[in-house]
Amino acid sequence: LLAFPALFVSAVMMLLDKTLGTSFFIPAVVSMGQTLKHAGGSPLLFQHLFWFFGHPEVYIVALPAFGIVSDLISTHARKSIFGYKMMVWAIIIIGALSFVVWAHHMFIAGMNPYFGFFFATTTLIIAIPTALKVYNWVLTLWRGDIHLTVPMLFAIGFISTFVLGGLTGLYLGNVSVDIPLSNTYFVVAHFHMVMAVSPILVVFGGMYHWYPKVTGRMLNDTLGRVHFWVTFL
Repeated sequence: LLAFPALFVSAVMMLLDKTLGTSFFIPAVVSMGQTLKHAGGSPLLFQHLFWFFGHPEVYIVALPAFGIVSDLISTHARKSIFGYKMMVWAIIIIGALSFVVWAHHMFIAGMNPYFGFFFATTTLIIAIPTALKVYNWVLTLWRGDIHLTVPMLFAIGFISTFVLGGLTGLYLGNVSVDIPLSNTYFVVAHFHMVMAVSPILVVFGGMYHWYPKVTGRMLNDTLGRVHFWVTFL
């Protein structure tokens, strides 16, 4: 509700630039050796609008995954989730901070360097509640009656891939490290570990966990374990 309007507005502005000759994003246009009168826009504005939508959208995917993996771990470790209130507040804080970290994707875009310092700081701050969630998951497993069922395997796989992806994000949150790594496969790997591999694992885990509850029929355990290892590896 808060992030998507920015993408919608940027799409409308781009359409107006394309069809009606406005200049929201066009700095200058030279045609046949002549500078057109429609100029003065900023491509940087489009990046700000897109990433203002794009980064909260990442957490639209991540936050439900956090809830699913918490339920899976608590159930299959036969233990209440450690620090439940802390987990809830961590989700709220992550959701709020997701609106003030978008420009860490734009350190080399030419924006004001002081903005870079601000967004690098907020990016590192948002890692704190995220790390707290991992800490609570591990402590929930500690001395729990762990049953390595198929849903539990997917939950543990989620934690391992999410931690690896999150650690690479710490490097990208630092301006001096992010600049040489921008537009490289390091960023692609980080994004796919956090946004693609991790949520897919936990969605599969949720399916194996809730399918018997919904239908009253168990899925094949052997095929489920094969499914996990093929997907994880």
